[in-house]
Amino acid sequence: MLSDTSKSFGLFLVIGLANGMLTFTIIAVLYALEQSDEAANFFGILGGMIQSILLNSKFTFQQRKIALSKSIAFFFILLISYLINFCVLYLCLNVFELNSLLSQLIAIIFYTFSSYIFLKKVLFKQSLAELK
Repeated sequence: MLSDTSKSFGLFLVIGLANGMLTFTIIAVLYALEQSDEAANFFGILGGMIQSILLNSKFTFQQRKIALSKSIAFFFILLISYLINFCVLYLCLNVFELNSLLSQLIAIIFYTFSSYIFLKKVLFKQSLAELK
């Protein structure tokens, strides 16, 4: 039988796949519009953040209604994950000199794992304990 962590992480990954597709689509469109790597990444991640707040709070972390304070905390946790993402993007582009799309993909992977860890361990810790 799967643990609560395995189930929630599995659902988080499914939602993350949808977020990743949305994020990557926004990035690709902005590339087509000749925007910079940084601008494309920012707006792509922002779109994914909004979708993540809506879907993960309801499905992954079982919050039927999310309070404004939790929404703000959710946003700040995703902002920290975005900063990690941006640092990884910078390193991939400027230190390792990888191409733009591969760099974006690697940065999105770091964003996904860091946001899940922070959300589960900080914001939704009590909610998951209450489900048991």
